Amino acid sequence: MEVREPTFLQPEAIGEFSPSAKQAVYDCIELRRDVRHFRAGVEVESEKLMRILGAAHRAPSVGLSQPWGFVLVRDVAVRTRIRESFLRARNVEAARFSPARRAAYLTHRLEGILEAPVNLCVAVDLRERDEPVLGTTFQPETLRASACCAVQNLWLAARAEGVGVGWVSIVEPDVLRAELGLPRGVEPVAYLCLGFPVAFRKRPMLEETTWGTRRTLESALHTEGVWRDAKERKPHTRA
Repeated sequence: MEVREPTFLQPEAIGEFSPSAKQAVYDCIELRRDVRHFRAGVEVESEKLMRILGAAHRAPSVGLSQPWGFVLVRDVAVRTRIRESFLRARNVEAARFSPARRAAYLTHRLEGILEAPVNLCVAVDLRERDEPVLGTTFQPETLRASACCAVQNLWLAARAEGVGVGWVSIVEPDVLRAELGLPRGVEPVAYLCLGFPVAFRKRPMLEETTWGTRRTLESALHTEGVWRDAKERKPHTRA
């Protein structure tokens, strides 16, 4: 598969984006969805996939570490075993809910591993380097956070290309490590299914099925020294 570096405008060539360009960015963010149903037999073109991965690879990272790796999963037998892992993990997670909540949980389609034309695992390399990564001494978790930034870039670029992405977090990490041949110290962060969706939902699936509701921005805003509970909005002040 040929990998071509994308071309971009020079930073000095543009300051604030045009109104239409800004709107496109915000539209992409607003219309991003977690996709589980993919159109059968419709492949993602190699050039388009490389553009999407190129966007992921341009994500911000702590200390310019770029600690991520992208593992394309093509073997149907491997995918099948990963889906079997999902089924086991789903049963474990379902057991944590109350009976009524569990019944609702089991009605949700939460993966498209065998249907999606592209399966991709985003992994993070946590192995020690010759020198420490700038910015990780007190917050080493920023390496994983950097890999998640790559996931978000990928997701938004895919949405702009009309490609759906589904994040399968209900899977056994040990199975992913073994099936993908990840070396010790390289950890799976996100198992993703990519393909052209049957449809992009108007609202997130879990909102449409009343599993949950979106929080308001106001509920997430706090001031230093005072953390207000998201549900009760009671202030918790620093002692």
